[in-house]
Amino acid sequence: MQYEFYIDAFVVTNGLMDFLVLMFTDEILHRKARLGVLFLASVLGAVVSAVLFLWMSDYLLYQMVIHFILNPLMLVFAFGEKKEKRLLEDWIISYLAMILLGGAMQWLYYGIGRGRHFVLCLLGVLTIGVFGLCVVERYRRIEGKVYEVKICQDDRELEVAAYYDSGNLLTDPYVKEPVQIIDEEMIRPLMEEKQMRKRLIPFHSLGKENGWITVITAEKMIIRKRKEQIEVCPVVLGLGRKELFSGTGYHMLLNEKNLRG
Repeated sequence: MQYEFYIDAFVVTNGLMDFLVLMFTDEILHRKARLGVLFLASVLGAVVSAVLFLWMSDYLLYQMVIHFILNPLMLVFAFGEKKEKRLLEDWIISYLAMILLGGAMQWLYYGIGRGRHFVLCLLGVLTIGVFGLCVVERYRRIEGKVYEVKICQDDRELEVAAYYDSGNLLTDPYVKEPVQIIDEEMIRPLMEEKQMRKRLIPFHSLGKENGWITVITAEKMIIRKRKEQIEVCPVVLGLGRKELFSGTGYHMLLNEKNLRG
């Protein structure tokens, strides 16, 4: 049985898939490689792969050269890694991405397209890949702004995940302290146990020029992320509705002034 080999389709398909894989690896591991370098690495990898495919008669040997020599070299070229541990991380993540994208291609081409419409299926995989990159980027932006926070009042402590909200500039006009917004349901047990006094302060927000928010004052707040730690004494906490934090993974909005500088 004879097969027709279209070198242009081979290079374009492999180049685009490699480019997506490299972008996924870069995004997940936060390598901060330049997009042009990733594109060049994927093109060179696809071209060399096509040349080797035409030159090597032993397909098993070809696969070994691709997976254990060419692909690692492509990763080194793309990310400039010299440490074995980081190169291994690149290799593992890139192959996981390759498996996911390859599986998507197989599903679209054979499952949905019934072995037809290859170009449309390839565009579908590219769309899935770009969407996945957007999801990863959004998650990274959110994760990068989430801090571990400990609220202290006398001998009691409450730990919550807090999001750094650069748009939260609310200040208590009476004590001149920045206000953090916390899920009222999370802080209620501590409020009731320590009989923390509530009061109202005015606030302005988008779509609501004048309003009032209930606040309490706690003894101390400790903001932590990795090796960074910030203490705020005392801390003013605005009580927010549970719906404000529903599905976010955090229960507090930090004030921009607490983390600035």
